[in-house]
Amino acid sequence: MTKQPCKYPNMGKLPKDRIVISRPYAIVGLDNFGPIAIKNQDGSEGTAYGTIFTCAVTRLVHVEIVYNASALEFLNALRRFVAIRGVPDKIISDNGSNFVLGQKLIQDAIALSPEELQTIQWKFITPYSPWKGGFYERLIKSIKHIFWKSQKRAKLSPEELRTVFYEIAAAINSRPLTTVEDDINSGNALRPMDFINPEMKIVLPIENLMELKEDYRPSAELNALETKMGTIEALKSSMEASSKAWKKWQSKYLAELREHHKSRMDNKRGSPKLPREEQ
Repeated sequence: MTKQPCKYPNMGKLPKDRIVISRPYAIVGLDNFGPIAIKNQDGSEGTAYGTIFTCAVTRLVHVEIVYNASALEFLNALRRFVAIRGVPDKIISDNGSNFVLGQKLIQDAIALSPEELQTIQWKFITPYSPWKGGFYERLIKSIKHIFWKSQKRAKLSPEELRTVFYEIAAAINSRPLTTVEDDINSGNALRPMDFINPEMKIVLPIENLMELKEDYRPSAELNALETKMGTIEALKSSMEASSKAWKKWQSKYLAELREHHKSRMDNKRGSPKLPREEQ
């Protein structure tokens, strides 16, 4: 045999939606996961699901609780998301009937409105191709892993489940996007939440309230931002931190994203291994 072995074609470029600077949650991937057994207020058992909203650029995550896979439950979850995060420019989802009907109802409502409202571009991935929603499928896996580890066997009430969803999302949003050694040692590793609230703290030591001996008294420092100069300085600091976050995203996170992205595939005939990047 003198023929040359088959050569794999070059892989496509990184999607534009993931490498262009945009506001957080401008481009959103969404999906449902579950079912999850819950404990209703009357003691009966019920079922709930999670709806995950993922920012394609910053990797931010937002999770809402829904009680079935209907379009009505999805639209209510989307309304809550929009009230907190704003209207996305583009949504990417699978072809679930709840998403398809929800998209149609939203577009009809926008078309019928007398006001000029922002149109949401909606992209449905190819049926039976979950890997095309890879950027949110991986985060769903992370959320489910953390959830099942934390829940153990106890059934949660709807409000408890909502709280756990928010705290899991906060934990994922606080993970470093970059793995540069200097960043980690200095405590300045870039996190998804830095794009919406730099230096945000996510731990609320509620258990410490049990040890309080006297009434809570707010410190004088909390009133500093009420002054004009304090407000200006706070805005300036926030804007500078946001600018630094985007610069770090460009110089480090995108570099690592491209490094992990396969540009070529190569594999020996008969090898059971998946094709890997050509060296």
